[in-house]
Amino acid sequence: MKKKKKNDSVPLSRIHAESESVLFRQLWLMSTRKSYLSGLWLRDWINTPQFPSLFAHILPKGQNKFPHFRLYAKNIRLLTPDEHFLWDYSTEDQRISYSKEVKTADWSKIWALRDELEREYRKHFPSTMKGIINYKYSPEEEFHILGNLNKEFWTKLERERKEG
Repeated sequence: MKKKKKNDSVPLSRIHAESESVLFRQLWLMSTRKSYLSGLWLRDWINTPQFPSLFAHILPKGQNKFPHFRLYAKNIRLLTPDEHFLWDYSTEDQRISYSKEVKTADWSKIWALRDELEREYRKHFPSTMKGIINYKYSPEEEFHILGNLNKEFWTKLERERKEG
């Protein structure tokens, strides 16, 4: 049996990136291929460098605010690249301006989802756990919790697809 070297392990950041890529493909296959915000078709971005930018994290994966929801399917919604940029980096005035241009853009849907996801995050990843303040979840704990949440999400999505 080959002895495992210290540097043979795969960094967690690479596992996250590869898992995120698989998650994006699954979301695309299960989606209507329209923007969650505006209902605009997204098919023009298939097989382009902008394709990954269609997948917006409602709760940010960066800034270390909601790191455990990076791989939560419910936290990722399809948006046009411009909408994704507006969600991540713009001011409220810029979003309002976009809504005037694209009459179907409804930012309240995203705000409501964001609020719901924040409640879920606090419920499933409380900062105090087992009497420890600022508890650090192990990758195994994180993947177990996310596995259950994603299973619920995919089941609900599949049921909605069959009904609608």
